[in-house]
Amino acid sequence: MRRLRLTWGILAWIGAATVNARTPAEDLTGLSLEELMAVEVVTATRSEQPLFETPAAIDVVTGDQIRRAGITRLPEALRLAPGVQSRPIDASKMAITMRGFNNRFANKLLVLIDGRTIYSPLFAGVWWEAQDLVLDDVDRIEAVRGPGGALWGANAVNGVINILTLPASQTQGASITTAAGPEERGTVAVRYGGRLAPGVWYRVSGKTIRRDALTSLGERAADGWHLSRAAARVDGERGTDAWSLDGELFGGRFHQTMEDGLSWSPPYAVSYDFSTEVRGGHLLGRWTRRWEDGEDLRLSAVYDGYRRRDMLAPGRWHTLGLDLQRGLILGSGDRLIAGLEARGTWDELESSDRFSFSPASRRTQVVSGFLHHEMALADRGPKLVLGAKLEHNSFTGMEVLPSLRCLWSDQQRRWAVWGAVSRAVRLPTRAEVEGEHLADLQPLSGNPADLLVVRFRGNAGLRAEELVAYETGVRARLSPRVNLEATGFYNVYDDLLSGEPATTWLDTISSVRQLVVVYTGGNMISGRTWGGEVTGEVRPVPGWRARGGYAYLRMDLHTDPGSQDPGMLEYLGDNPRHRALLQSSIDLGRRVELDAVLEYTGRLPYGWQDRHVTLDLRLGWQLGPGLELAAIGRNLIGSGLSGLDPELFDTLATASQRSLLAELSWRWPGR
Repeated sequence: MRRLRLTWGILAWIGAATVNARTPAEDLTGLSLEELMAVEVVTATRSEQPLFETPAAIDVVTGDQIRRAGITRLPEALRLAPGVQSRPIDASKMAITMRGFNNRFANKLLVLIDGRTIYSPLFAGVWWEAQDLVLDDVDRIEAVRGPGGALWGANAVNGVINILTLPASQTQGASITTAAGPEERGTVAVRYGGRLAPGVWYRVSGKTIRRDALTSLGERAADGWHLSRAAARVDGERGTDAWSLDGELFGGRFHQTMEDGLSWSPPYAVSYDFSTEVRGGHLLGRWTRRWEDGEDLRLSAVYDGYRRRDMLAPGRWHTLGLDLQRGLILGSGDRLIAGLEARGTWDELESSDRFSFSPASRRTQVVSGFLHHEMALADRGPKLVLGAKLEHNSFTGMEVLPSLRCLWSDQQRRWAVWGAVSRAVRLPTRAEVEGEHLADLQPLSGNPADLLVVRFRGNAGLRAEELVAYETGVRARLSPRVNLEATGFYNVYDDLLSGEPATTWLDTISSVRQLVVVYTGGNMISGRTWGGEVTGEVRPVPGWRARGGYAYLRMDLHTDPGSQDPGMLEYLGDNPRHRALLQSSIDLGRRVELDAVLEYTGRLPYGWQDRHVTLDLRLGWQLGPGLELAAIGRNLIGSGLSGLDPELFDTLATASQRSLLAELSWRWPGR
């Protein structure tokens, strides 16, 4: 006991002696609601702009909100944005989207980390199981609901998520975070930052996470996993110039069960366990010059590499990108942003029993340019935003992505009204254009010698999926303690991907007669979606903050005349109509924090999953300067959120479980 007291005393003395040496990051949760509306965001306009003056629906999740929610993994932090739909599939995989079309590869959501896209050019969407960060490095997450194609290009259809990390100058010192529990077997995140020279800062960080398997129908599933990563960043400032260089390496292994595996021998449909190994990394360099009049010039270059080894889609992908952006001030309230981008991807893919590609290696390019013009129509009057992007890609050629937005607000930032009309597209992927997928094997008429073989084959003539979106919104500061935002949207979709029968033939291989039915991709689904979101923040008394929102979604999709699609409508339309989220944070004293995240998800129209409520609680204690202990309870009510059934890869969906987690963090200098 005496040694324990001595240890605590030394730690407390070190923290107290160095607390004034820390260069803290701006804590957005400590701002008043009026100051919060003035916080600058970048994703909606590709330049710093006050949140209140942004003509788009946007949720901002701060790093402190992530910490106080007891979240240890990046994809799970996105559920804190009220407009984001997030569903687990199994212990490692997530389905994340905005405004519908949710599945494992939600292909109408563009996701960025510090402006670097992590959207997969092979199957579309994001391999969420391979994405993570040291969460202490996250400054904020900006989730823009609605099209962003006029600025960010193709695939920014229903929304854009940009995860922004802190500069190295704001992560000086050391931090260690460890967490463990019955399901989360162990998470360790470490970081150290320092100064290399006047105006030059660095940080190095690493993280490893290991989780146990979940359950399916009451039995243990084989979906445990682990993932490790190491990262480094250097930032520099000199006069009007600022630059940064960051990179990372990661690797992991994910275990899973193929629920509807296929075998060429009886009984044909089988289940088996297998593992996926992933490795990858990136290198991102950025340079910015700012002038006193507000103009700027930005240049960034990125390399991304990703390798995947499994039984379904093994291969490797490489991406090189270059981005040049110029911001001009044309007059009072008149700003023009112009940019050029080029991105090239090359892959080397291996064939498996389920997937093959022709050709096996492919190079694709995307070249684009955009203009974004903001102008004040009159003194203290509405602001008009005109934008357009011209983008040429290897599959559909030239795409034109225009946008028209207008915002009207008062000078005191008490209210703002905005509206927008935009066009966005989702490009066909390599798998949809040049891939072939073995979808089903089953005996005909009960005779094992007669086999039905169903294949899906790519279509080089696919067009881009198209969206024309109409949006409107209002945000208001109702009082010094209450902010509120309401948004409505009406989306019209055309040329959505369908599966159409292409050809049928009878073949005999090794005395087995095969009836081969081939489907191919088509653009024969259309429809509309509509709905809205209400978000807000309330601070009833000092030390208590509550934020959250409600989202409503209706989908009306249909096949076009002549389509023989076998069931794509169910995959596209299986989204809940209702979602509500509430995050409450209470400071019980200088050293104790109590946090709760309550989430409601409506039932899926086509699926077997009913409505569901989840509750997470966190109780944190400040044991000393920089030393924090937290007890976290997850899924404390309800029977466990059932995993979303994946499409394309028929891996077993599992159910989340009630779990307890202990987390210990030490930050030096302390805060």
